[in-house]
Amino acid sequence: MKRLGIVCVAVCLFVSPALAQVPQKILDDMQYLVGNWETEGTFEGKPSKGTFSAHWVPGKHCLTLAGRNPDLSFSGISGWDPATGNIVETWHRSDGVLVEIRYAEITPSTWKGTVKLTNAAGKVLTGKCQLDKTADGFTFTGAAGDLTASTKNRRLHVSEKPAHVARWLKFLQGSWSSQWSGANLNLDGENEIRLVGDHTLLVTGSSGDGPTAEIIGWRADTQRIVMNGYGAKNGYWHAEYGDLHDDRLRGTVSGLLADGRAVSGSIELKKIDDNHYEVRFDGTAAGSPLPLTAKLTRKKK
Repeated sequence: MKRLGIVCVAVCLFVSPALAQVPQKILDDMQYLVGNWETEGTFEGKPSKGTFSAHWVPGKHCLTLAGRNPDLSFSGISGWDPATGNIVETWHRSDGVLVEIRYAEITPSTWKGTVKLTNAAGKVLTGKCQLDKTADGFTFTGAAGDLTASTKNRRLHVSEKPAHVARWLKFLQGSWSSQWSGANLNLDGENEIRLVGDHTLLVTGSSGDGPTAEIIGWRADTQRIVMNGYGAKNGYWHAEYGDLHDDRLRGTVSGLLADGRAVSGSIELKKIDDNHYEVRFDGTAAGSPLPLTAKLTRKKK
């Protein structure tokens, strides 16, 4: 208890009301980034497309940040540094790189600042960056050492899907046959996938255990493709794909097999061509490893 009390005192010192008032102008500036964005440009020398989102934390004093491109995922936080008056973004990348951006010159149309990148080996690179607001979003340019990034970012409205999500929903429509391998489960079967409205797929089909039904849709608030399925003998699965690209979807899945075992793990859908895609599951069933792969082929009309 004594140690807990010391921690509480320390926290209170750092959230004193006299120190915790973020200027309204800074909050207004940060508000511009709130929402979901589609990005396109170059990243460290390669063409890149991806997504970016920023949302207020409870109390509305800083932003949580998340982004991804074909090679990396990013997460971070943005807030105000009262000592310098800077807006500071701290990013952690999936390759172990730490990025700190400090915007020191902030006008209604342009933010200018510095960038500090620390790679996984501990090497530090520094440089400059700039954010310019545009009619439908913003552009970002930055450089740290010989690493550069230049992106155009377009705001996605709440009801709008990223282009690659719409392409996936279109691609999946039709009749498919599936062949599974990797475990002694009777999963081979056929599916019919049709579009309902403009954002939901209804899947009906069968496997060796009996009939199946599934619904697939876009969840705009979390920027994920969400899937809920039901099979014979109480089989159930829930998947969320948050790592989204033109040629693949990656996410997590959990549920129950037809024999009642709980299953969970990671899942990937990979597009091979217009008439084929693969599914790879890497997880466990009742605590035991359960690697699964499937090849799906579009049936000829």
